[in-house]
Parts: sequence; structure tokens; C-alpha cells
Amino acid sequence: MRNGLAHGNHRTNDDQYSPPMPPKGVRRMWEGGPLRQFSDTQVSSHYVGYSGPILKGYAGSYVCDRCQRPCAGVYPSHPSETQREWLCGGCRKLGGKP
Repeated sequence: MRNGLAHGNHRTNDDQYSPPMPPKGVRRMWEGGPLRQFSDTQVSSHYVGYSGPILKGYAGSYVCDRCQRPCAGVYPSHPSETQREWLCGGCRKLGGKP
């Protein structure tokens, strides 16, 4: 990070970090659960049928709360009692810091 700018030239404020809004077609699997690509139709062969108590349709890759990139899996990271995040392996290796 140089001059308060992180990769992608987005301003950061270490005291009040909030992850960016998830991209369209990405939904939280349950309240406090991980983000996942989701569609009402099977948009590619890697989307699998999903039927849960909240969502029904086709689920794709998981999405990291921090970097907002699709990934094979996410890990729960709870930096505080009120803040819950699901991080990809790369963000987890960075210590879960923004």
C-alpha cells in the first residue's frame, strides 16, 4: 500500500474497513454465511443444483468477503463478535487484514 492506496487504487481506512458490496449474482448462503455465485438457471457446467431453506437454484463458486473474487472455498474469520467474514486462502494468509 502506498499513500493510502491499496491494489486497485481504492482508498482504505484501517480503522473502519467494510468489504465492498458483492457483485450481482452473488448471494449469502444464509445469514452470516459465506457468499456464493448463484443463479436461477444453470449458467455453466460448474454451477450445481442447490436447494436449501433460503435459496433454491444453482450455486457456483464461493466468493471471498474481502477481495470479492470467486474461489474454490472460503474459511470463516471472525475478527470481532459483530464482524463475520469468509476469506479465501490468499486473504487468510494475509492474516485477515484489509
